[in-house]
Amino acid sequence: GMPPEPPTTGLIAAITACSDAHGDGACEEDSARGAATKEFILPALTAGATTGGGRIGTATVTASARSQGSSIDGTCNVVTATATVKCLDVTAYAQTGSTSVFFGRATVNGVETMYRIRVVDAADSGSARDVFSLVTASGFTLTGALTEGNFQVR
Repeated sequence: GMPPEPPTTGLIAAITACSDAHGDGACEEDSARGAATKEFILPALTAGATTGGGRIGTATVTASARSQGSSIDGTCNVVTATATVKCLDVTAYAQTGSTSVFFGRATVNGVETMYRIRVVDAADSGSARDVFSLVTASGFTLTGALTEGNFQVR
């Protein structure tokens, strides 16, 4: 028979934008909220930059985001067998060590939604692979280690 479907990530459970007033990754009752369709916990914002791209199996991914404190910009393009995702903007960026997370508006096959991208810059050399994860409010997900290419989180 068919293998069971992998579990969906908890992120797409329910996006209420949440200020995370306590900085603990949870959305308490007293954290400011904004109505939307799904829930993304926005981390404390930092400066930094993420650039790169490559392939995850047959999917191609490119992404860049740069935060200089007051200004954030970036773009992404993800193409799979069934979907083309284009980031329209980057509205939040957070970086810790070699991991970055950024958020904004994107289109999936032309339909606007919200996205969250997480990049782990494993190494510039060696056997460890960089990891790219894209989740949209509309339910599109692509997560995996790059089978070719490279991301740099600086």
